[in-house]
Amino acid sequence: MAQLGIILLIHSSFERAAQTARLWRDAGCPVVVHIDKAAPSRPAKAFQDQFQSDRLISFAPRYKTAWGGWGLVKASQAAAALLLRRSPELGHILLTSQSCLMLRPPEELIAFLKKNARTDFIESVWIDKIPWQSGGFEQ
Repeated sequence: MAQLGIILLIHSSFERAAQTARLWRDAGCPVVVHIDKAAPSRPAKAFQDQFQSDRLISFAPRYKTAWGGWGLVKASQAAAALLLRRSPELGHILLTSQSCLMLRPPEELIAFLKKNARTDFIESVWIDKIPWQSGGFEQ
């Protein structure tokens, strides 16, 4: 039974994203990939085609995902819904991107989360402490 599911948000660097998807898959984690709708069609299709028959890797509907915009929220929600439909037994979900590099092996994170099965780990900060927000939140 999978304990950790992965949402992988990508918009470029498809080769690196494929390595990341395989890393999580090989650790036994189901992976749902969201490809930014603004990403070039040909490499996006080639990326999807290589995982066509992979039972642990699936693809969420595509949305445009500008940094700090609501498209990222919509993409994350759609990917999470698909991941939970496919793997309702998950204890944790990791939202990551093609830019995130693992510093430790996935198995260590999986073991840590298993030991902390009843704990949620959510990164958060006060909105007035971050300089990157857009769309009026900073006011």
